[in-house]
Amino acid sequence: MTHSQKIQLARFKKERAEQKLGELLDSIPEVAELNNEIDSHLKQLKKLKANCPHENHLAWYGCNTGNYDLYEEYWVDVECFDCGENERYYSNQEEYEKKWETDEIKAKKLKEQMAAITADALSDWNEI
Repeated sequence: MTHSQKIQLARFKKERAEQKLGELLDSIPEVAELNNEIDSHLKQLKKLKANCPHENHLAWYGCNTGNYDLYEEYWVDVECFDCGENERYYSNQEEYEKKWETDEIKAKKLKEQMAAITADALSDWNEI
């Protein structure tokens, strides 16, 4: 028997033993009840993660300035601490802000809009 065949046989025996153990444990009513309860909680957790508003997240800004390959790129790495989701957005700040928009980002946008309105009003005032 070759080494590869021995490994395959060992994997088969392990899987069969796990299957028999699972069948045995499922035959015990308390274990089956606990497994159902765990499945229910996992489904609820999955639902909560899917609807996460990503309020508790951290964003890291990174870049490759082309030191080695003469190609510059910029990105944002984002991780939500509540649901564990993480993503990387390359050179597209708007896409990041749409998905991960927080009160902080909304306030920043509002300040920028107010500054633009104030600058327009001052320039109009100076023309008078």
